Amino acid sequence: MASLAFLHEPTRALLAEPNPPFLAYLHKAFSHPSYGVRAAACQLTRALSRGISILRTSLIDSGVGEEIIQTLKREVALHKRREAEMDASKIPQEDDAGDRAYTVEVAATAAICNLITDFSPLQAVSRSV
Repeated sequence: MASLAFLHEPTRALLAEPNPPFLAYLHKAFSHPSYGVRAAACQLTRALSRGISILRTSLIDSGVGEEIIQTLKREVALHKRREAEMDASKIPQEDDAGDRAYTVEVAATAAICNLITDFSPLQAVSRSV
């Protein structure tokens, strides 16, 4: 979204608002029943947090960081429950999600990293000589 907004002033202005209107949808997406929607919400947060510093501040101020942490906690608990159920049944079960089972956890972790790390591609690197 940030890349698209660069060349389209109305979209850029919308993203740079102190409280962008899409944040309410983003908050809801973190607890959506579909793992794909939860993963997309985390990935969108990650992408937006890197795009525009004022948007990163809006994401943090709106409580998105806490939502992502709660999403990550729920995902970890869900995986622990599934593992316990499989251990209790003693029957080898194939995970219906396969490799995508950890998509939300990976996306949430990446988004958290972007939200807490102060970085800039133009930031000077200090070197000790």
